Amino acid sequence: MINTSQTILSRKDADNHALVKEFTNIKKELVTTETPMKKLSQLFGFNSPAMLTKFVKSTTGISPSKYRALNYVE
Repeated sequence: MINTSQTILSRKDADNHALVKEFTNIKKELVTTETPMKKLSQLFGFNSPAMLTKFVKSTTGISPSKYRALNYVE
């Protein structure tokens, strides 16, 4: 029983780490490029730009366009 719980926790930790890394890459693309959301959603494996938008908004509390505007680096 304990081994099963540890395995599940390890997977969750690995999933969380992968998600954090992926979001770091998405944020980098948002603030250093003008790549359209459609292209970014394809690049990061989202089914649609709307799904990527929902992910960014749920993570940051603001839309990707607002996040980009507030943090854009030329």
